[in-house]
Amino acid sequence: MALGPDRCVALPMFHAFTGCDTVSCFGGRDKRTAWDMWNAYDEVTPAFCALAATPETGSTGTICSPAVRPY
Repeated sequence: MALGPDRCVALPMFHAFTGCDTVSCFGGRDKRTAWDMWNAYDEVTPAFCALAATPETGSTGTICSPAVRPY
């Protein structure tokens, strides 16, 4: 599966948001669950891209809805 240019830009933010090097999961859910949610909600990719470009001004509102879905 090819990621495409937008997901390549967004991937570091996905990694940081879902738990990076020292945290292996996001609130009891593994990265696979987070990856499935990302695939189900395409609107998260532009939000991750915006956060990657300007993390201090990015909006987390778009990300929050898919992030709470697994719960």
